[in-house]
Amino acid sequence: MLEGIRAFEIHEADVVEQAGATLLNAVRKALAAVSAYYQRLAEQTRGQGITVDGAVEEAIPADRGLPGQGGPLPLPD
Repeated sequence: MLEGIRAFEIHEADVVEQAGATLLNAVRKALAAVSAYYQRLAEQTRGQGITVDGAVEEAIPADRGLPGQGGPLPLPD
């Protein structure tokens, strides 16, 4: 994954043109590492007897219109 950082250090603004394949490969490796982590976490969680059987998603509350809380922000005319 360090290849992507090295590519940025070497090519700077031209990194996409000069090392695009290197960047994509680094991103693929990073995504694979995150995916493997969550796979291991899920296996360990199931090993403790915790499963998603019967799980229900929480309802999203109605928008109360509070700025900073997901509500619309008033824009000047």
